[in-house]
Amino acid sequence: MDFKEMKVIWDSQNDQPLYALDQEALHASVRRRGLCIEKCVNIFEIFMIVILMAIAAILVGKRLFDEQTYQPYQIVASAMMLVVAGCAAMHVAIGHFRRRRSEQRFESSLMGDLNKAISQVDYQIDRLKSFHWWFILPVALITALNFAAKGVTVAELFDSTRIWIWPLFAASIVVYYLAIHVELRHIHLPRKRNLESLRDKLANGTAG
Repeated sequence: MDFKEMKVIWDSQNDQPLYALDQEALHASVRRRGLCIEKCVNIFEIFMIVILMAIAAILVGKRLFDEQTYQPYQIVASAMMLVVAGCAAMHVAIGHFRRRRSEQRFESSLMGDLNKAISQVDYQIDRLKSFHWWFILPVALITALNFAAKGVTVAELFDSTRIWIWPLFAASIVVYYLAIHVELRHIHLPRKRNLESLRDKLANGTAG
């Protein structure tokens, strides 16, 4: 039974005993939706942490195995790559634990679980809207530090052999914004509207 079916039942319900049974079914459905949202958020956070650390580890590891001798600037750049990745990953991890702690304030009830699910969707929306700060920017810094470890100068980045990097970079930015826009518009924002609509309906039904 989905939210639309339950909405019809709620609208046409006048018998109190039947209402109680429908409420239990609705609560079970809300819990399932909430668990699904929480699972997606957890996977998203873990995946981002793994990617950040993997990018830095691969680039630093490549330096260690490819280079025969190491210059001081290479050691510093490699160390900074790990620091940037570690800080970004820690930011995601801290956000994860803060989210989990804040979710403890919600009661284990129909409205409590519904508010919790809405809070999780809001969290995911905020994460995606700030994605460029806590993921794209660290990755860009790690990439720049990797070029520094290779000894590539700014002038060399714009020579004819590397000019292909910039159209690729611009295209990746466009794809990133399109992907975020599509995910927000077609997944998270509709999900939030549906949950909020159900919450408003339940609140109005209780008030009446």
